[in-house]
Amino acid sequence: MEIGDLWTAVQWGLTRPGTRIPTFGKLAQDSQERRSMKKIAQEEAQVIRMAKRFDVGQELNDHIHTQHSEVWREHPVKLALIANNLRMPFPNMWFEFMSQDLTDTLVACLVEEKPIKGYPGLRDIAFHFYLGHLDDMTSTLCEHAVIFSQEGAPSQWLDDITDPADRARFGEIVSRVAYGITDFNYALETYRLEEIIDPYLDVLQRTQLMHKLMVGTYRLQAVEDWDHVAGHFRHLRFVMSLISVLNYPWIDKEVVTARPQQRSKTPRVTATDSYHRCKINLPKPNGVISRGNEPRTDSCGKRLHQVRGHWRVYRNDADEFVRRTWIKPHHRGDAKLGVVHKDYQLDFDPKH
Repeated sequence: MEIGDLWTAVQWGLTRPGTRIPTFGKLAQDSQERRSMKKIAQEEAQVIRMAKRFDVGQELNDHIHTQHSEVWREHPVKLALIANNLRMPFPNMWFEFMSQDLTDTLVACLVEEKPIKGYPGLRDIAFHFYLGHLDDMTSTLCEHAVIFSQEGAPSQWLDDITDPADRARFGEIVSRVAYGITDFNYALETYRLEEIIDPYLDVLQRTQLMHKLMVGTYRLQAVEDWDHVAGHFRHLRFVMSLISVLNYPWIDKEVVTARPQQRSKTPRVTATDSYHRCKINLPKPNGVISRGNEPRTDSCGKRLHQVRGHWRVYRNDADEFVRRTWIKPHHRGDAKLGVVHKDYQLDFDPKH
């Protein structure tokens, strides 16, 4: 198995979980609950099938790990800044990379973005993890997923845990398991949940550990039981770091007047679909110059394609910063001309 193979292996397991996932349904109380679990697994396989795929090269993996992920481990407040500014280039994404912590192990992460009921404009971002072994085609569902709510959303677990000591203890579990920060300590004697100042504590409150019904569950009192899975879930910190690096700015002029475009009324073209693997070299700390306002040279328009979400930075004629805004992922082009499908290979290039 190599990078890219886990996408197929996980779908293979989820489409028939009862026979292909050894631990499937071990918590089911009856056959009805087991059928419900099977439906969840098959729906997840469908999301994976439709997600944008990102294969991460080893050099970029090393760079993100050493220059971002591990640095932020020592500075949880900086990690909180990354988490609070996290934006999704696509609603559903699939990342595959080699684990830095587990020997000969591939890691895949399905990232989903969903609206939060009752909170318009706010969204949950769910991270589902999978492991693959280099010497065979087997895949393993990690025992838990992680859900992170955007800034401004309510806590995922404070209402369910009322005792301050239990809150602090569960906060430590979240810190260990979700972000791999195992040396994070709470001062219980001064712990005042109503007067939280530390932004990292705020991030922890908006982070939920979601158990996979078909695989396992958690126990609040057994903090030590989480140590054996903390190595798996520090991958969340890596994926958040990777997305933040991928969201480099697209730089444009502040005032742009759209130029009328000429297009044939009856283009004599045959609709064709195509698939591309696009290579993106990272990091790009200075961003890239946007080409979105260049005059179109083709006469019949462009095929339908998806534009990934990105930060747009506007500058004036003196090249001075004016403002920054997030452009949501969207579709562009004419489906009558065909559809362009893309996946991505992320590589490291120190020249950028």
